[in-house]
Amino acid sequence: MLRPMDAMNQSAPEQAFLAAQRRVTRLDDAEIDAHLALAFSREHWAAIAPGLSIDGPLEGAAALEARPIDGAERARLLQRLAKEGWFRAEPVFDARVIERLRSAVAELVARGWPPVFVYVYDELWQILRTPSLRAFLSSALGPGYRLSPRVWAFHVPARPGAAGWPPHVDGGAGTHTTDRMTLWIPLGDATLENGCMVVVPKDRLPDTAPDAFANDMSRLSPATWRAMLQGSRALPARAGSVLGWDFQVIHWSSVVGDAESPRVSLAVEAFGETIVPTPSEEPLLDPGALPPLRERLRAIARGVLSYERFEPEMLRFTGLARRLLAAIDAGG
Repeated sequence: MLRPMDAMNQSAPEQAFLAAQRRVTRLDDAEIDAHLALAFSREHWAAIAPGLSIDGPLEGAAALEARPIDGAERARLLQRLAKEGWFRAEPVFDARVIERLRSAVAELVARGWPPVFVYVYDELWQILRTPSLRAFLSSALGPGYRLSPRVWAFHVPARPGAAGWPPHVDGGAGTHTTDRMTLWIPLGDATLENGCMVVVPKDRLPDTAPDAFANDMSRLSPATWRAMLQGSRALPARAGSVLGWDFQVIHWSSVVGDAESPRVSLAVEAFGETIVPTPSEEPLLDPGALPPLRERLRAIARGVLSYERFEPEMLRFTGLARRLLAAIDAGG
């Protein structure tokens, strides 16, 4: 239990996180058993999203592009990525598929599942493997790039004061490099009112700023804080757009204002062909194939266990995530 002085020394975000932890009711053993029985059921997932598929062919990926990224646009995006550490491509994917995925997230939340379970569906993995993204990531990270074995999805409610993740730099110690990248795809319009992303272009900050921000923010000078505040960019994005940033970019979700709909989005990490993955990044996934359902569930469970520190409500599901990993490892 915290002593009064401990509480006084905590930041406002830390206090809010601990308060949220105390409110969370974890799944009990019977609830975990019920969720676990459904997790491996294709019929269950089909009932939640009848318009989506599981274990379909990778060949369907190209058909999901409504507006391919051409060579000229790819060059512009790569130039901004190299200079500022981030990029934003206007909507690339079929709006009907993006809407089906958004609806699936809403139905998952309504049925008591974390939003990240939307990764059971083919279409989500296929959009990560469309020709436009394959070409862009091959240019940015090398043709042998790989994808993270943990994934995430966001559902930020349309409630004033709600928000996604606070200001941070992706990755842990020793991974704040340009050959690691986060892809962020809104499934509904991300607006100034419902919590769009905000980034600080890295060329506006000292090279030491990302590590200092991640490890000890007290090391940042007043001049750096001023540059961060004045240089930050809000990034509204239409559904089906593709945003991304490398692991040196400070970024966050803005706070929800007068929003009419939740902010729903996906995030996955991509890694350069020459990196040596950390233990938490292994085994990296092949972007040239669709993972089977069991590996999708593994990536989902690892996401829950990795990111509950940003979303304490996910503590409700950590027991399920551990049991799910154990069942997969046991061949259950």
